[in-house]
Amino acid sequence: MDDSAVGSTDGMLAGVDAIDGGTVMVDAATDLASGSADASVKDSTERTDGKTGDAMEPQRDSTDGRAEAVTRDAGGEAGDPIQCGFTMPNPTSANLPHPAAYTIEAGTVLDLTTGLMWEQAVNVPGRPDSLGCTTDIRGALLCPLRYATAYCENSYLGGFSDWRLPELLELYSITDFTVVYPSIDQSVFPDTPWESFWSATRLAGEKDDAWYVSFGSGVYHGAFIDEPRRVRCVRTHTRSPARCYPSTSRFSVSDHQVTDAATGLVWQQDAAQLTVAPLGNAFQVAKSYCESLGGGSRLPSVKELLTLLDLTKNPSQSDMLDRTVFGKTSEFYWSSTEPKEEFASVWTIDFGDGSIGLADYYNMVAQTRCVR
Repeated sequence: MDDSAVGSTDGMLAGVDAIDGGTVMVDAATDLASGSADASVKDSTERTDGKTGDAMEPQRDSTDGRAEAVTRDAGGEAGDPIQCGFTMPNPTSANLPHPAAYTIEAGTVLDLTTGLMWEQAVNVPGRPDSLGCTTDIRGALLCPLRYATAYCENSYLGGFSDWRLPELLELYSITDFTVVYPSIDQSVFPDTPWESFWSATRLAGEKDDAWYVSFGSGVYHGAFIDEPRRVRCVRTHTRSPARCYPSTSRFSVSDHQVTDAATGLVWQQDAAQLTVAPLGNAFQVAKSYCESLGGGSRLPSVKELLTLLDLTKNPSQSDMLDRTVFGKTSEFYWSSTEPKEEFASVWTIDFGDGSIGLADYYNMVAQTRCVR
């Protein structure tokens, strides 16, 4: 039901305190150098499988999941807050770098690529209603945003107390663009409804709207926060995030290449507007161009391309890419992701308003920004 609006996001992309192109603020209680963390398990003598014995490894309690800014001399200006990102996983069957990998235990899924732990089941037969939410016959919750947030924050799944509603990039990280209806790996997340799930990311400049991800075909849109939608909770499991950097030093530029400290990806600084013969396959030209650059250069997947969006900007005031690094932006850019059930079409992202949409192979407007 939510996929009918492909290519339209109500003209806005989200602003968020904690996430910026795949970044989160680091908790002041977390020792980034040593990886030590405060315990947050509910009962250190209770196993997550309900048996007595050793508990799972204690994890930090970050309350709302968006940790406080800390200061640290890490190559930036004195007093710069440290931010941490994650590697955006690609589907295992996509034959792309950073394939998704998971472990499953006691109703939770640990994403070994991002370090995020997820609530596995969203359909729990016989589950009672949660405050402000309703439960359908499958046991899946439907909640307005504030009650979805409360549901996650009150969860003690697996003995952990720091569950939260995921941010947009986090939620999008578990989509699988090689399948549809639902667009998620059902061997890991079985019985996921192909419906929309709330993220915690608000639309920039729109206090009453937030982003959701539809797991029908894997698109994202904005919606009024009082609309009921599905819920899947997340927590930050990794003690010391692997990709941390001063907030003023996310991108570094060398020889027209931009290294993103949040994701580890290296981007072409200047986008290419390629010349294509009339009625030529512009998508194939873009793919061949990136591959010709060598060094593992390629068109980015749609999930990787999404990490470049500056989610704190209101598109009515500016575009959604850091112009101090990438310069002038285009209306939209190619990804390498071809939808499962659409002929001769490719997912693109518009950096003018942040929207996701489809373009056919012969589109002459989309630009190319390669990655490796």
